[in-house]
Amino acid sequence: RPGPVHPLDQLGAARFLEMRGLHREAEVAYARALAGLPGEYRVETMRRYGFVLKRLGEYERAREVWAGLIQVGDDWEAVAHVELAKDLEHRRRDPSAAAQVVRQALSLDNQRMPAVGEALRYRLARLERKLGEAPDGAGS
Repeated sequence: RPGPVHPLDQLGAARFLEMRGLHREAEVAYARALAGLPGEYRVETMRRYGFVLKRLGEYERAREVWAGLIQVGDDWEAVAHVELAKDLEHRRRDPSAAAQVVRQALSLDNQRMPAVGEALRYRLARLERKLGEAPDGAGS
């Protein structure tokens, strides 16, 4: 019987399985990789894991992954914020909570990626219209 598989090997296997469309197997490999993965690999691995969970319809677990990335402050590209906001708006039917997550994402220092800020502002404006709120700065 072979010995334990190194977390980086698990990560490689997870990526391969995901690319092949074997999402259930990828989910297991990502979970195993995350159990012992060095820090510099964790953010991207958690993102990939969240997307795999979402594809599998494991929305609650994906939501936990996105929230975890946000909580530890490792979402400078706002990927987890956007995914969590989508989930809150479309699955949870909570546009107010979704708008709060988008506002939080806009407060991040993501100036290196202007397209991200633009997409976030567009999403927030749409959510505010849905909520019947005036966009920030309107009416002042």
